[in-house]
Amino acid sequence: MGLPLGLLLLLQQPIIVDGHIDTPQRMLDMRTDVSSRLPDGHIDVPRMQEGGLTAAFFSIWVDARYAAANGGAFRRALDLIGAVRALADTNPLVELATTADEVRAAAARGT
Repeated sequence: MGLPLGLLLLLQQPIIVDGHIDTPQRMLDMRTDVSSRLPDGHIDVPRMQEGGLTAAFFSIWVDARYAAANGGAFRRALDLIGAVRALADTNPLVELATTADEVRAAAARGT
């Protein structure tokens, strides 16, 4: 008989992923710094750590209103990506990973 599933998962230190975080819009439009605990919202770096979150997909969603301007939707997407990159560049607890291997490596380093 093997170990209980819960214990096996704890021993393996699973990678916990949030598959959809809309916060880049807030980071860009409201200049919200998610590096410190926020009084509102659902996501910030301290709560990610406390919840054991290993990785997160930050949604790069562009509202249709940006499509009206020539290249506006593309520019908006690049700006949202820039907001996510800025978070990773300015916070040592956050690392940008674009592949599963990069997520595993970051998890092994504790970032």
